[in-house]
Amino acid sequence: MRDNKKVLAQLPRAQALALSLLLLSPAALNTLPGLSTVTPPPFNVCISNVPGVREPRYFNGARLVGNYPVSLPINGQALNITLTSTADRLDFGLVGCRSSVPHLQRMLGHLETSLKELERAVGL
Repeated sequence: MRDNKKVLAQLPRAQALALSLLLLSPAALNTLPGLSTVTPPPFNVCISNVPGVREPRYFNGARLVGNYPVSLPINGQALNITLTSTADRLDFGLVGCRSSVPHLQRMLGHLETSLKELERAVGL
């Protein structure tokens, strides 16, 4: 991932956009009516990170303590994991296909356990 970001960063903006569109075109074609049954999706798990603001946010004096993302999986996609960050928090949103990932809540439990292990490993 890091190497891919380096390659994109070295390209002029128009070329980076064109390359991104080319690489994502199979996924875009899968969303067109009638094509979703003709071509299988190029991937069935999508993981994305949406960086947010680094400063805390407030509304009428109340601090924003959670910003949980909700994504829409496309046809043929089994799982979508999106992370958002706000100030010093990282929030996870998981959306899954009921038939492909029938017990999504188990994944949340494993995620929580793994995060606690990671915090212990780094001394938090």
